[in-house]
Amino acid sequence: FDNQAGETGAVRAGERGFVDLPPDWLAAVAAALLAACFLVTERARNTSHPTAVQLPFAPILAAAVVITAVTAASERLTPGTESHLAIAAWLFAVVAAALVAALLLPGRDGTLTLLAVALTASGGAIATIHDHWKIAPILAALALGMLAGVALPRPAPIAAACAIIGLSVFALLASGAQHHNSGSALLGGCLFAALAGYSFGAVTTRAAASSVLGLGVLLLPTAALTLEYRGCDALTALPGSNASGDRAAWSAIVLGVGCLAALLILRRLRPDGDEPS
Repeated sequence: FDNQAGETGAVRAGERGFVDLPPDWLAAVAAALLAACFLVTERARNTSHPTAVQLPFAPILAAAVVITAVTAASERLTPGTESHLAIAAWLFAVVAAALVAALLLPGRDGTLTLLAVALTASGGAIATIHDHWKIAPILAALALGMLAGVALPRPAPIAAACAIIGLSVFALLASGAQHHNSGSALLGGCLFAALAGYSFGAVTTRAAASSVLGLGVLLLPTAALTLEYRGCDALTALPGSNASGDRAAWSAIVLGVGCLAALLILRRLRPDGDEPS
């Protein structure tokens, strides 16, 4: 399937979501944990039965804005895209949409969405881990990062955004990060997991829908990934094009810097956020 994608370039963003799925045993463990959560969670008692369903409109609109922008950019930016102006325009559109979505959410809930957009881009610049044994250190890094986010008294989303940019720079400088069987790719995957765990552990939200939106953004195909088709061994481009693996890392850096700027704007416009300034 990956080889066909590299040869024809006809695989769309929605279809790429089913490539490189986790192993069956990991999916089974996740399903068992979800089932256990549903069984042990006490059901809330409904004391009233309203005749109309009251849905939070702002989070729904925020999700529509950011998801549409990210998927549209991923759909348009392919290995055949040679115009740097077009790439820059689509990346700017993603950052602008993420900022609009962040402003639609209450308080500083949009912080998590902005970090998730930057995280997805930096993760797209690092090769996918194929060896199952490498999942263990990545899960350990995820747990340590989340523990640090929960345990530390003062959350630092600005520092997290800067660290995400640093991860994208690492993906640009470390050529081995583009090969799934290299130590650089494993290190990059662990760093990505640690930053993701810290971001979701440290940044608290007023509304549960804001956390769900952040998690949903992590599952979207990012432009940093769709600019290149990743084969079985390396990050490769379409034959005959001038695309290189560096474009994914550069795109991740641009998105990371844009999300950092959007985060600073959000904090200036919402000085009464949940987390300390």
